[in-house]
Parts: sequence; structure tokens; C-alpha cells
Amino acid sequence: MQSKVKIKGEVFITIKKSNGEVVDEYIHNVVTNDGKEFFAKKIFESNSDARVSQIGIGTNDASHVVTDTITSFNATSPIIKKDIIASPVSTIQVENGVANVITFISTFFDTTSDTLGGGTPVAIKEVALIGLSNDSPQEEVLLCRTTFDDSPNVGFTKTDQDIITITWKLTIS
Repeated sequence: MQSKVKIKGEVFITIKKSNGEVVDEYIHNVVTNDGKEFFAKKIFESNSDARVSQIGIGTNDASHVVTDTITSFNATSPIIKKDIIASPVSTIQVENGVANVITFISTFFDTTSDTLGGGTPVAIKEVALIGLSNDSPQEEVLLCRTTFDDSPNVGFTKTDQDIITITWKLTIS
């Protein structure tokens, strides 16, 4: 008997504008080859210190593919990476009677440091889920990435008065 473990990701983005307008975006993502290896090790290695650590935003609108790496994400300029909300780092939810959805959340606040381009905001065109490897020293791993190809809005601009909350749901089946 052969069985396959599948990992599917969905990204929910909520943009709260300074004028009170709320914009919601929903897009699928690609779980990278490095991400699949990361999750397989996390499941099957009992001594793994690897963890999902950050959500990043960037300006690269090149299509997301399974061969994307942390090196290619970090080479994009500008990017911002924010820690996953620490309490809890992840929550396991029960959907359809099965506990197989893990949720990670980061918030980009109404500050210049949380806005791409600082005082002159530029469009957010990609979102990335980033982990830390089990290596010593730990290294960043690009787990999942998406661009806005599949959404009605091809990117958006966050001003330094806007707050963006990114919720990343991974379903393991």
C-alpha cells in the first residue's frame, strides 16, 4: 500500500485602511520543494527543532513555482519579514471532523517599518511563509510562496497608515 501526504496552503489577507475600509484577499499558494522536505522532516524526525517562523511580503511578481527558494525570495528588494504571532505559534483546527489544518498569523502594522518602500510605498506582489531549519545554525527555508496571479487584484499597496493581517492555513491530508 502506498500513501501520499499532501500539503495545501491558502492565504487570507485582511487590509484595514486608515479611512476604515477593509479589503479581504484570498489566494492559494505553492508549497515549495524545500517546504515539502521541511514538513516531512518535521513529521518524521522526533528531534527536530525546525519551526515555521515568519511571514514575508515582497515586490517580486514572478510566478510562484515549487522550485522557489529562500535565496530567491531574499534577493527581491524590498522585502519585509515578520514573526509569526508567538502565542500560539500555530493552532491546529478541526475541519470536517479531522484535525489537519495548521494556521499561522502575522500582522504588518501601521508603521513605516512595516511598509514596503517606507515613506514611498510600493505594491506588495508576493507573500511567503518562512521556516527555520533543524540545522546548526538554523537557516531560513522558503516553505510556501504566492503571488497575486490567481487573485482579482494583482498586488496592492500598503501605506504606512494601513494594517495588514496575513493568515496562512496549511491543510495536511
